[in-house]
Amino acid sequence: MKMTVMFLIILLQFGCTAKKMAVENADTLINYQINKRLPLYSEQKDQMNRDVEIFLNKEKPVAQEILPVIDEIDLKNPDKVEAQYKKLEDFFLRISKDFTVYVAKYMAKLDSKQQKDLFHTLDDENREILKKEKEERIDGLEDRFKMFMGSINGPQKQIIREHVSYFEERAKLRLNRRINLHQKFRSIYKQDASESAKAALFQEAFSEYQKKSIEGNKNLELLKKVLPTITPQQREYFRKEAAEIKDLLRYYNSVEY
Repeated sequence: MKMTVMFLIILLQFGCTAKKMAVENADTLINYQINKRLPLYSEQKDQMNRDVEIFLNKEKPVAQEILPVIDEIDLKNPDKVEAQYKKLEDFFLRISKDFTVYVAKYMAKLDSKQQKDLFHTLDDENREILKKEKEERIDGLEDRFKMFMGSINGPQKQIIREHVSYFEERAKLRLNRRINLHQKFRSIYKQDASESAKAALFQEAFSEYQKKSIEGNKNLELLKKVLPTITPQQREYFRKEAAEIKDLLRYYNSVEY
């Protein structure tokens, strides 16, 4: 799910023309993120590039399914927002599960040197997450809110600040889940198993991690608290952003990777 959300956030930071260019080059952007973590050899990178293209073309029906869900979002209706949120969450989980099939395939191919480089990168990321300050984390939440609503007002900031301890706890749990996931990776590499068997084990580890990542979150609870504070201007901004996301999804469906 993280890769999907990351890609959406990247898109929303661009202008209209640049967003379409990003969609056209989604394979390059995704490969860049993969190659930052997976230390693949040149031939493996070429194979992964082709698999990313296959993935992007295969996910088009899912993008088509998302369109009517976005249409039904009504920020004035908390019950409707809850239903649509859950549907979108399910879509993200489906896409993430589909994508990890490819990631697991290449993780299973890594030799001892590549494995060492992989864990060096993952350990560095964990240290960076641990160093992230509370204020930096809160500022990031406010920035993401503004990305979809255009602005953030006093009551909305207050709701976020009132849940600081919750966000801190979620950050700790996320880091612990990551560390446990990476320990599972190490355990899988130590097993005397075939490449295909290891790939299946990596998929299983990813699936469990993704499921646990949404357990116990208060996203809907917070969303319901925020909804009454949303101004007409923010609703209009969100409507335009939603329409633009729909246009990008349609454009994505028209691109051949």
